[in-house]
Amino acid sequence: MGQFGEELKGQVAVVTGASMGIGRATALELAHRGADVVLVARSGDALEAVADEIRALGSKVLAVPADVSDITQVSAMAEKVRENFGHVEILVNNAAILGPIEHVRRVDPSEWTRTIEIDLIGVFNVTQSVLPFMVSQQYGHIINVSSGASVHPRRGWSAYSASKAGVDQFSRVLALEVADFNILVNVVYPGVVATRMQEELRNTPPERWDLEQSDLFRKLYEEDRLLPPEEPARLIAWLAGPEGASVNGAILDIRNPAVREQAGLLPL
Repeated sequence: MGQFGEELKGQVAVVTGASMGIGRATALELAHRGADVVLVARSGDALEAVADEIRALGSKVLAVPADVSDITQVSAMAEKVRENFGHVEILVNNAAILGPIEHVRRVDPSEWTRTIEIDLIGVFNVTQSVLPFMVSQQYGHIINVSSGASVHPRRGWSAYSASKAGVDQFSRVLALEVADFNILVNVVYPGVVATRMQEELRNTPPERWDLEQSDLFRKLYEEDRLLPPEEPARLIAWLAGPEGASVNGAILDIRNPAVREQAGLLPL
């Protein structure tokens, strides 16, 4: 779509983890397609920088600093959305941390728990806060960003993998529960993307997880084979638009050639 796309005009999208990476790229892509955007992340200054980019595209934007694991902050965010827009058609649950990469016998329990709080409970908190808008209007798209780590176990990744497996199953259950309200719920596996999370991985000592896997991720970076954040952003925006209306309760892996073709992405 061009800079002044119309397919999402009049719709409001809430994007968590919107200050950088996939969240930022998704917020911009949705604005390109005409949506007004609510940006949610913990960093207020970074959010305002993204908000300025969206205003330059001609869309309305609301930046709300909030920790998605804190239900009080999430409830306050939803109230600001009600005051400023009064409706929400699209929710993108993207906020996540990699968390501790460490074997279970050595991992810090508080760090492990913190990953579940943000990556899984945060998805629940924001979803529950936004659902009343969608139920009342009998329409909505909820897109949860998960990971292939939910189905491919790696040493040291117990917190992140468990949280993302939880997101997958939460999404499947939610899709069944809200289908009668014309609310669609889907999951995106974004692939290996050039984000700060990948930088964290490259800086993690291999002995905390797996030497072979560590070398693989470093090689992907060195060979410039990481996907740009704009690719999963386009897949997410496609799901949120009219062409994604036939998809519900699905997990879409961006590396799947059929998924890429559907969403208009070039072959890998």
